[in-house]
Amino acid sequence: MTAKNGNCSWPEHYRQHRRDLENIGVFQKRHAKSTKNNIKGCLRWIGVWHCDFLGEHRLNFLVAARKEDVMIFLKWILDNYAIKEFSSLHENWRQWCQLYRQAVGRTLHAKCRSDINDYMTGTLVPLYNLDLSVGDKPVMNVDDLYLVLHHHWRNERTNISHLYGRCNNDNEGNEEADWDTMSEDLKTLCYGQISLILLPNPHGPRDHLVMEVDLKHTKGHHNKPKRKIFLMSEVKEPIFDIIMLVIVMAILDDAFESNIRSVEEVFSSRVLAPRRSNRLKFPYSTGYGTRTHDMKPLKYHTYLYYLQRLSLAVGMIQAMRPYDLRRGTGEAVDNVASLPLLQQVIGHTYASVYQKYINQRVQCHVQAAFLGMPSENALMNILSHQSRYVDPRAPAHFDDLTSTQRASISSHPEIIRLRELRDSLAAEAKELYGSSKNAAGTKIGELKAKAEANLRCAKAKLKKEALNAARGEFFDTIDTKEINKQLDPSFIDIDDNEYHPESVVHKLEERRRIADLMKLPIKDLSEKEALDHRLALSNALIDLGRVVKIPSERISGEDVTTDSASPPSIVSSQTDKDPSSPEPRASPIALTNKHCLFCVFSPHHQCYFSTSRKAREHFEKHLRTFGREEPIPCPGEFCQLVLHGHQELKSHANQVHKVRYFSEAQRIRAGF
Repeated sequence: MTAKNGNCSWPEHYRQHRRDLENIGVFQKRHAKSTKNNIKGCLRWIGVWHCDFLGEHRLNFLVAARKEDVMIFLKWILDNYAIKEFSSLHENWRQWCQLYRQAVGRTLHAKCRSDINDYMTGTLVPLYNLDLSVGDKPVMNVDDLYLVLHHHWRNERTNISHLYGRCNNDNEGNEEADWDTMSEDLKTLCYGQISLILLPNPHGPRDHLVMEVDLKHTKGHHNKPKRKIFLMSEVKEPIFDIIMLVIVMAILDDAFESNIRSVEEVFSSRVLAPRRSNRLKFPYSTGYGTRTHDMKPLKYHTYLYYLQRLSLAVGMIQAMRPYDLRRGTGEAVDNVASLPLLQQVIGHTYASVYQKYINQRVQCHVQAAFLGMPSENALMNILSHQSRYVDPRAPAHFDDLTSTQRASISSHPEIIRLRELRDSLAAEAKELYGSSKNAAGTKIGELKAKAEANLRCAKAKLKKEALNAARGEFFDTIDTKEINKQLDPSFIDIDDNEYHPESVVHKLEERRRIADLMKLPIKDLSEKEALDHRLALSNALIDLGRVVKIPSERISGEDVTTDSASPPSIVSSQTDKDPSSPEPRASPIALTNKHCLFCVFSPHHQCYFSTSRKAREHFEKHLRTFGREEPIPCPGEFCQLVLHGHQELKSHANQVHKVRYFSEAQRIRAGF
């Protein structure tokens, strides 16, 4: 017997399915990735350490857990781990509750939870002297965001390999306030969720261009799917204009369903009668079928990295986070909209949740209200946001510290101990197996790899602590220093000591055009001049998006040593000798694992990367243009060899140029 949908409908089929459901047990709700990681961490604490310490079975311990068991677990954590803040202890308690619900299928009794909370605050806090202070929750408004975007477009020196990373970064920066992004990497904004709409403007040089954004991939959309469409219009200040960035990306992707191929064609399109609007459609599928873009979407942690780095570069006292923008948006909407609209924008089911986001600085001039004076709204707005702390002289990177501070990392006792341990293991591996490479996969090789990882982790931790300490000292002392400098009798002319920002001149012509167009004043331009400026900026962004290789903004002699690359004069002299019969070089160029073999021979292009993994990933992108077994000429100008396939080229790079790239297994794990 067969059901209408083609599935088997015999009684035994459903009996077996019932037995399978019994084995599955309680069906759990879909948690976010971060929540699952927290539950796994709590399970490791309970199962591997706490239950083993007490000699308990972890599942039985959870099922039969009483409030006394939870109290002992929390006390055991404080006895064995350096927890100094009450918020950290409370977070472990919350994770235990999540694990209990997942394992048992029900929540702990409310009276038990209340007793455990009282035990933490009444007994554990004074016993272990836990810190009860609440951290600062900064709120970012449009002025703060402007500082970051201004630095991004005009003064940023770090290479961005493609315009998509830049445009997505800024687009997300504006959208993030509305979009509580989860850390799931491949969920992003798609063209099918964007609608560009033309509205008639009979008395203007062009029609109005607006945009609808349907945010589907938001937090909780699996459990409670509910559409939330945001309406956006063009902004006169191009640094905030998301519509322009979407048009630029759509032209670069050739994503319009119509024959639009340039920005001029978008702005010259009109709404003709009897139509009331025209929609610039993006097709859901192409001639190749429905597919994603060749480039992966901007990952959340990558966006977060750039957001934090840019905010430190402009001199903010704290690194900007997505929730800072979210609080700023909630504050702005709360001033102009009703409570139901605020809930819709922020995405909260209950209005009381917004109290977690509200600005800690009261958004009301209480003094003026009590005295019956006019409120200083402008001053209150400045006082309540991060931009008042900005000082671009603050150290933003570890390299900004003094040489003494940087040298203290290498001489730290923990670094010296870990370095000696790594060197001793490397020497032992070399003695037993001939080299560290041959020791890979052995016990001594695993110990050496673990020692190297611990050394890297310790260095990164000390560097971060040194940078945070230097930044904290700067912001703690700069106010007093500035006042004392002005009170000093030798301080005669204040203009002589005025701060002048560093002028940045980009090496890429497209970057220079964008920086020059971004700094032009827009306020006094006529409507036609503003349109011409918008077209010029859009075309400059399109040109930047079509650049394949971006020259390094920080080319220095330290990047490529004399052993790693030959001077241009040597290259030109050897190539000009006899182009018809070149002779192989006796000693090919030796590289490091941070070089790209394809790019090192291209002048003024980035060939040296910060880590060997980035260099290997970049090298794999070059190999995509060749077949697996296709003949590939060695990029080295002195080799004159043709290698057969990817593996032979990698072997040649390892044996001749002394640079190692991904093995086949490593390439697959890396996603190439």
